[in-house]
Amino acid sequence: MASREYVDLVNSLRGQSEAEALALAARSSLRVLPVIADVQSDNLNAILLPLLRATIVHSAVLLDPSSEARAAARSAAQSIASVSASHKLAESAVRQTIATANGLARSASFFRGNMVSSKEVADAAADAVRAARKASEISESEIFADWRRLGSPVAPLAHFDQPLWSTPSAAMEKKRNLLTRHWISKPDVWDFWRYWYRGYHIGKPLDWELQRRVALIPTEDWEQGQAHIAGRIAEIQANQEVRSRIGELEAELSSSAASRFGIGGNHPPEAIIETAIPRPNELIFVWEPMTELMVEAQAASPDPDRVQDILDRLVAALKMGLEWVASKIDLAVDTAIKWGIPAIGGGYFALNPSKLEAVVNAGEAWLVFLR
Repeated sequence: MASREYVDLVNSLRGQSEAEALALAARSSLRVLPVIADVQSDNLNAILLPLLRATIVHSAVLLDPSSEARAAARSAAQSIASVSASHKLAESAVRQTIATANGLARSASFFRGNMVSSKEVADAAADAVRAARKASEISESEIFADWRRLGSPVAPLAHFDQPLWSTPSAAMEKKRNLLTRHWISKPDVWDFWRYWYRGYHIGKPLDWELQRRVALIPTEDWEQGQAHIAGRIAEIQANQEVRSRIGELEAELSSSAASRFGIGGNHPPEAIIETAIPRPNELIFVWEPMTELMVEAQAASPDPDRVQDILDRLVAALKMGLEWVASKIDLAVDTAIKWGIPAIGGGYFALNPSKLEAVVNAGEAWLVFLR
C-alpha cells in the first residue's frame, strides 16, 4: 500500500461514522493482539489482562453507548497505559500492540454512536490503526481491506463477521499459537479469553451481550487479578445462560399457546380435559415463576433464597406435568400431538421436558455463585 494511500485512510476516519471508526480500530487491535506473546512470561502475566480489558471495551459502547460504558473504556485505557509505563518492554512491536489497545479504548471512551465521528473518536481510532501497522506491517493490507468495507450499509456489529485475516500470516499464526498455549496452560483462568479471541479470529464473535457485561465489570474487580476476573466472568456466563434458557422456553410456550388456541383450541379432546390430577391453570403454573426468575437474573443484587424458591416451583411444574400425562398414558400423547395443545396440563413438558429442565439446570448452576 502506498504511504499516501495509508495517510488518506487515517484521515478519512473523521468522515466515517463513529461505529465504523471504532470497528476499524477494534479489528486492528484484535489482529495484532497475539504479538503480546513475545513478552517474557512474568511481564506477560502482568500485561495480558489489562490488554484484554482494553480490547473488549468496544463491545460495550457499540451495544449501548452509555455513560457507564464510556467510563469503563476510559478506565481500561488508563489501566493499560499505566501497566505499559511500569514495565520496560524492549520489543517495539509489543509496545505498539499495547498502544493499539490504548487507542481503541480511548476511542471507545468518547463514543456516542454519532453518524459522523467526533474528532476525539476518530483521532484515537487513527492512533490505534497507526500503532497496529507498526506492530505488524503484514497487517497493513488487512487494515486497508477493512477500510474498503467501511462504506458498506451494514449494522456496526456486522463489521466483525469477517475473519481477521483473509490470508493467514504464518508469522502471526505462530504468535497466536504461542498465546493459545499460554491460555491453555491455565484453562480455569483463561478459557473465556481463548474462545473470545477465536470467535473474532474466524469471524464469529461470542454473544455480544456477554461481551458487554464482561467489559462492564467494575474496575475494582479488574484490579484483583486474573483469577478473580475469571470467577466474575464465570458468574456472568452462568447468569447469561439462565437468561438464554428462559428466552428459549418463553418462545416455545408462546408458540405452544398460539397453537393451542389456533388449532382445535376451543374443542380439546375429552380425554385431555378430564383428569383426576389437578393441572396447572393454562401456562400460569410455569409462566409466573419463569418470569420471576428472569426478574432475579436481571437484578443488580439477586436474592438467592428467592431464586431457590422459584426453581423449586419450576421443578414442581415439571413433576406435575409428567404425572398428568402418565395418568393418560393410553391417549394423552397422541391427542397432545394431534390437537397441538402442549401448553395445556403436562402435555408439552412430558413430550419436550428438555427446555424446562434446561432452565432449572441453568438456574441451579447460577445459584452456586449467589450463595
